[in-house]
Amino acid sequence: MLKKSFIFFLLLYLNYSFSQTKFLRKYFKQEFYSHFLVGFSLYDTQNKKFIFQQNADTYFIPASNTKNFTLFQSYEKRKDSIISLKYFERKDTLYITGTGDPTFLHPKINNRKVIDFLKNQNKPIVLYYQKLAQNYGNGWSIDDYFQAYSAEISSFPIYGNVITIDNNKVTPDYFTPYVTFNSKIENRLLDKNIFTYKENTTLAFKTSDTLTQKLLEKEIGKKIHLTNTNVFLNNINVRNLKTISYETVLKEMQKKSNNFFAEHLQMLNCENNELEKCNCQTNRDSLLVKILGKKNRARWEDGSGSSRYNLFTPNQNIVVLNHLYTANNFDELKDYFAINGQYGSLINDLKDEKPFIYAKTGSFGNTYNLSGFLLADSGKIYIFSFMNNHFMVKNSEVKLKVFELLKKIKEKY
Repeated sequence: MLKKSFIFFLLLYLNYSFSQTKFLRKYFKQEFYSHFLVGFSLYDTQNKKFIFQQNADTYFIPASNTKNFTLFQSYEKRKDSIISLKYFERKDTLYITGTGDPTFLHPKINNRKVIDFLKNQNKPIVLYYQKLAQNYGNGWSIDDYFQAYSAEISSFPIYGNVITIDNNKVTPDYFTPYVTFNSKIENRLLDKNIFTYKENTTLAFKTSDTLTQKLLEKEIGKKIHLTNTNVFLNNINVRNLKTISYETVLKEMQKKSNNFFAEHLQMLNCENNELEKCNCQTNRDSLLVKILGKKNRARWEDGSGSSRYNLFTPNQNIVVLNHLYTANNFDELKDYFAINGQYGSLINDLKDEKPFIYAKTGSFGNTYNLSGFLLADSGKIYIFSFMNNHFMVKNSEVKLKVFELLKKIKEKY
């Protein structure tokens, strides 16, 4: 009798589970999804199990979903302050070097603590500018070199490594002589800071030691000297100037999908900030093993997701998000993600709905992904990853289908 009761309840449960996922199986059989690659995974955080998987172990180009891994990489540091400058004094001279802090005079944050520190110095200032092996990520599009979202990676970022043009006013004004209005073209010479623009815009500039020297001089009103000798190597007298919190940078990166912050956060994780020797790829590969295990392979080429070489599966997105979820307070964690109709890259989506999606977008041409957390009407929290690659329709059409499904899941689960 007991055995029959067990079988009865087992069949009842299986039937319930089947009916719960029936609409999901049907959803992905639509004609709309027959012409491109789509992957989906849904995970129940309460019962710790996958509810539904569609091509969930297939590799996709993640675009900015990559930032979920970058968030994990720095999340434990969120309450710490970023080291924005390294310095030491030798006789009557102050030596300085950058650490990769992306907030220094950034147009959205305008961290001026380094400037204030330098202005208050009475000694000659010497800059050691650490030159990186490359200023772009592997797999970045060369066509985007002048675009703000492809601003160069550098050891001493300043103004976000971009210029802003608003009503013909150029910021920083150092670049004013090098900017020309053109009603048809918006561009910059590949290797020179010569710009053309046709309307209000933000454009990436070409970084260098001498340009950083000149921009710093203009800001502090003092002479900056350059040295090619690494005077910081094995120097026990080096001190750190800390300024802004990691939390501020992580939230700006994750909510608004800031590529510049993502790339420089990875550099800030380099040991002793020796950026010339730093191998971010080695750091990324080691972290992947920690998150996914040795056998669960992925390809992680940059911090922002701008690289088309990146490859992750929907289930791998679930794994990293679940790591964050299980190790942290969700009420705090969700504040690092865009929110439907409220904030960040989801501000224009599902405006009529109460916040129930806390997620990271990821999009560029022929790609739209969304991975994060879903708060269902039942009160349960689900982790999802919805990845769409290689479609020929507009991104907006794919987005509508993504949110259509997520809204149904919210109501049914």
